[in-house]
Amino acid sequence: NFIFVLPGAVAAIGVLGSASVVFHYSSERAARKPSGPLFDGIADLAHPEANGKLAKLETMLAQRDFIYLLVVLAAVDRLEEFLWAAGVGTPLFFVILLYLKKSDARRQPA
Repeated sequence: NFIFVLPGAVAAIGVLGSASVVFHYSSERAARKPSGPLFDGIADLAHPEANGKLAKLETMLAQRDFIYLLVVLAAVDRLEEFLWAAGVGTPLFFVILLYLKKSDARRQPA
């Protein structure tokens, strides 16, 4: 059914894009700082003064608490609501992640 394919496809693209951004950020960080963790999470990309509210939104979107919602919606046979939420939230996460990475790149010394 097309009504479920669209949000699923958009969510999948958002996941692939987000994973790609994190991979590239981790690779760049490994080149700059070879020891320690390569990615500590979204807070790595967040400049407190410039992106505080945006970083908080990104951290909220990155939480895995949604899994409980998935279980509840599955129990009441309403998974389409979860699919639509993922179709909106995943690209939002990706766009904010791109913005934070871009602002982090501007702060790095040349």
